Order: sequence, then C-alpha cells, then structure tokens
Amino acid sequence: MARRKDHTRPELTALAVTAARDIVAADGPAALTARRVADAIGYTPGTIYNLFSSMDELVLRANIETLRELHAALAAAPAGKRDTASGLKAMAAAYRAFARERRSHWLLLFLHNPDPGAMPPDWYLAEVGQLFTPLEELLRPLFGPRQDERRKLAARALWASVHGMVFLEETGRIPVIAARNGAPDMVALLIDNFVKGARGE
Repeated sequence: MARRKDHTRPELTALAVTAARDIVAADGPAALTARRVADAIGYTPGTIYNLFSSMDELVLRANIETLRELHAALAAAPAGKRDTASGLKAMAAAYRAFARERRSHWLLLFLHNPDPGAMPPDWYLAEVGQLFTPLEELLRPLFGPRQDERRKLAARALWASVHGMVFLEETGRIPVIAARNGAPDMVALLIDNFVKGARGE
C-alpha cells in the first residue's frame, strides 16, 4: 500500500471508506474499527481520525454508498409493472433481496449506534430522503395533486412497515416472520390493504 505522501486527502478518504465497506462485507458491522481500516490502507489509526471527525462519520460515509445502491435497486424494481400494487410488491421484493444479498452493508445502516445526542449531518439526511423518492413516485396515482405531504408520509409509513418485517425476518427475532414465506406473504397482505385503503375501497 502506498504511503501518505502518495495520496491526496480526498484519495485517502475514499480509500478509507472503501476499506470500511470491505471489512463490513467480509466480517460484519462489529468488525469495523479505526485500527482495522488503518491497517487495510497502510496508515495509523490517527490518520483515520484526521480524515473523519469520528468513527460515526466514517460509518455514515460508508452508508452513503449503500443508500445509493439501495436507491438504484428500488428505483429499477417496478419497471414494467401494470399497476401500483404490483409495483409496490416488486419494490418490496427488491428490498428483501437487497437485505439478503448485501446483508452486512444493509445491517450497518440500522445497527450502528451513533454517539448519544448526535444528529446525522444534513448531507446524510439528504441522501436518506432520496431513498424514498422511488416509492413516493410509485404512490402518486393514489393521492391527489394537493396531497404531496400526505403521499410522502404514506411512503415512509409503508417503507417502515415493510422494513420492519424484513428486519425481523433477517435477524430471526420473531420465528413466525422468519418462517418460510412468512415475510413475503405478510408484505403482500400489507400492500394490498394499503392500496385499498388509499383508494377508499
């Protein structure tokens, strides 16, 4: 690995983020430490804290890449679906597949505990907000032209519900959800009833 003089600060930051993601992919979120990242890029742990204000920032920078990959997967999922319910089910299936196939990166999004009282920076909150845009657009036919705020709220409520089922399935916290087809069947039921309710049926 090249030494400090061979990298600019942006290059070194990118190397650290890539190393962090590689460590998480290989050994899970609990394995991510400043020393592991420093060793991977050939620097000292002090360098990591010169690049990032804290390990929290490094985790958030790593999570940004996961959020962007997840956004792309969700945005592509409903293509060609004939109606809103089918599109929502395709998006939910894509989310479940992402959680399973990219398990360690996905878990890092939700299992990391930031410093008490710390608020995520604006650049991170903006990226999180972008994650909901494919779902908000998919829900547009269910809401009137003056219901944008209600549609955004509905998108977050539906996403949180689907995420909860997937999280319980992936972590095995509740056996009935982890059972075969438990989560997909419940997600499908949730979506069907959500769409009916939004249409006033």
